[in-house]
Amino acid sequence: MIEQQTRKRIGKLGLTCLDEEKACPGYVLYSPSRSNKTHLIDLHGNTVHQWNLEYLPGLYGYLLPNGNLFYNGKTQHTEPEQYMSWGQGFKGGILQEITPEGKVIWEHKDPYHHHDGRKTKTGGAIYLNLEPVPPNIASKVKGGIPGSDDKGMWSDLIKEVDSQGETVWEWHAYEHLNPETDSLLGNISRVEWTHGNSVAQLGIDRVLVSFRSLSMVAIIDKKTDEIVWRLGYDILAQQHDPSMLDNGNILIFDNGITRKKENWSHSRVIEVNQRGEVVWEYINPYFYQSSMGIVNNVFKANHYQKHEIPFL
Repeated sequence: MIEQQTRKRIGKLGLTCLDEEKACPGYVLYSPSRSNKTHLIDLHGNTVHQWNLEYLPGLYGYLLPNGNLFYNGKTQHTEPEQYMSWGQGFKGGILQEITPEGKVIWEHKDPYHHHDGRKTKTGGAIYLNLEPVPPNIASKVKGGIPGSDDKGMWSDLIKEVDSQGETVWEWHAYEHLNPETDSLLGNISRVEWTHGNSVAQLGIDRVLVSFRSLSMVAIIDKKTDEIVWRLGYDILAQQHDPSMLDNGNILIFDNGITRKKENWSHSRVIEVNQRGEVVWEYINPYFYQSSMGIVNNVFKANHYQKHEIPFL
């Protein structure tokens, strides 16, 4: 019966199922990929607040503790050459903090910004960026679709800027990954080695990042620039949105397009401890999302209850 109900729901839009006794209380913030509107909705699917924005999402937005929206926007007509060949899917270009009334109080533009960026406690931002991989390193990278990098290979550059937009830290993926062992999956173009899709600061000195093309989630020490923890293809399959829980474990949306140890595509949500062990998972035969995917933990969701959002 549950499987039949699930099958009926997956093709529908809007609120399709609600059990208030089991649902996490709070609100959901979302930005449709082809709309300039970002919505905050309640458990019943009602829009309780809406931002009308200048830019399309590129790709994520976050509700800050002060009630402002921190938004990753997609700039138009300024795309670097690589975006012309890859398409506009994950292009960014601008980071903004916007009040509930729609006033932009901070912004930073960077044509190579993509996917994700987060507000920092110092008033600036940490975000994903792109840069070319030197040919002598690119030629050593294993895997991927042969010949797909005839115009060069790119990888991620994680950049942090202060409140004035000045760079205070950056991390070049090609300098810290191993082209022999950090290899691409066979179904992925070699034009992009890492395809970072999420970045988040952990305290002051560490950064959590997701590299989809490598099926890797890693923690970087900002003092040494070294990768101090990683989870790879033995467990993950082109994942999204890792976040650290209060207990030190990491919650991940594991998309599961091509799995190493299983021959069927399926998504799951997993909680992984610091030893790299899956200690909890949610899985369902009809739960599958090949691209994108966001997962939130109860603490984060509860943070956005009505009495804690200044404008509600």
